[in-house]
Amino acid sequence: MTKSSFTEWLSFQAGRPDPVGDLAGDVARDPEWPSRSDGNLRDLLAYLRRMGACPGALEALRQAWSEWQEVAREQLLP
Repeated sequence: MTKSSFTEWLSFQAGRPDPVGDLAGDVARDPEWPSRSDGNLRDLLAYLRRMGACPGALEALRQAWSEWQEVAREQLLP
């Protein structure tokens, strides 16, 4: 299994009945989403702040990032 980018992983979370699912839907509809910053949570948080995101959206991004990091670690295990 190959490691997916954060944005790719997040796209599969759309439809979840939680804040991460909401964020995934928002990102899917955002043509300006900085997917090239996938390796940098700080840049993604800064982008959301510039866009006027609420604290809940920032927390959803942190939660999604944490989940993605866990999945990425598991993918690296033999």
